[in-house]
Amino acid sequence: MKSPQQAARDLALRLAETLNPQKTLSLKFDIRPGLSAGHVAEMRAWVESALGQQGIQVVPASPAAQDVRITVSSSFQKLFLSAQFSQGSQDRVLMESFGGWSSALRSSPLRRLRQELLWTQSGAILDVLQTETQLVVLEPRRVVSYAAAQQGWVLEGSVEISSPRPLPRDPRGRLKSTANGIEAYLPDLTCRGTLKPAVELSCQAGEGKWPLQVGTEPMMAARLVSGRNFFDGTVQQGGKEHSIDPFFFLDVARPEEQGIWFVSRLDGGVTISDGPPVAGIKSVIHDWGSDLAVLRLDCGGEWYVLASGAAGNDEPDSIRAFLVSEGAATPASESWSVPGSIRVLRALDGRQAALLVAHSATTGAFAAYRLSILCDQ
Repeated sequence: MKSPQQAARDLALRLAETLNPQKTLSLKFDIRPGLSAGHVAEMRAWVESALGQQGIQVVPASPAAQDVRITVSSSFQKLFLSAQFSQGSQDRVLMESFGGWSSALRSSPLRRLRQELLWTQSGAILDVLQTETQLVVLEPRRVVSYAAAQQGWVLEGSVEISSPRPLPRDPRGRLKSTANGIEAYLPDLTCRGTLKPAVELSCQAGEGKWPLQVGTEPMMAARLVSGRNFFDGTVQQGGKEHSIDPFFFLDVARPEEQGIWFVSRLDGGVTISDGPPVAGIKSVIHDWGSDLAVLRLDCGGEWYVLASGAAGNDEPDSIRAFLVSEGAATPASESWSVPGSIRVLRALDGRQAALLVAHSATTGAFAAYRLSILCDQ
């Protein structure tokens, strides 16, 4: 584990290399919960000294100086030093982890993740809904219903779905339970129907707006770009409409307040902002995947994000919980090695758990899991 001084030196070296030939910086230091002003002052001195050794002068804010936000934050077992800045039209974040400030670390151990296998099959799974007596699976071209039995889930019925256009290579899909049945969302298609006494669906061609999250009022929705697997950037939130850049994923923590928005952008970054990102981005994370699940625990009412790593297509992935606090997300669990690449990750109704669908490149099988964060530490 690096010392605080070594983390400051390494971050200064990376800043100098990334911002070359910029030789003047204006620094703003942030303090996160769990750290004292003394810790931040100590780190400021080390960072400024290390930058000076790289030939970079720290000056007050001015048009000629590059603005850099330095954040010192703590997780349950680690400390982090990060630098956020703009480079051209891109927001960049550099991060170093370190130890040595034992008094700044949380005394609580990391949360544990529970994984419960719901269903596995050879064909693609786009989404899953589960009740005590029924399991509904959305596939690219049909909806299948299974009934609970003593020997497990048994086939109850299915209905074929005819798409008006060829599906994208990796199509997205979404199931939503309603008072009278279900809604199914596919590219260029919206279906509504019932599950009892038989599975019946009526589908309408056209790009209807997809629900973006669960358990949040007012409901948020956006339109999937035709023939693609991302949304166009027009977000409906109750009676309001927000215009943001096109995105893969959007969800909101603390919606009863202003809301902390998590937006997965097309350039691979995930932005965290108070309200829509046009209001001001607090941080950008580049080492998460494009799908997230925002959860709220009954124990303490804390908000968490389940985020995947940035593995490539068909590469084994990992997932980890992050605690949401003060516009930042700090690691709150160990990583779980997913048995395949993640194809679906979203919060379930009630936000107490998430659905994850993984595809194994080795076996070709798709598996759906229910993930939850345990309150007992």
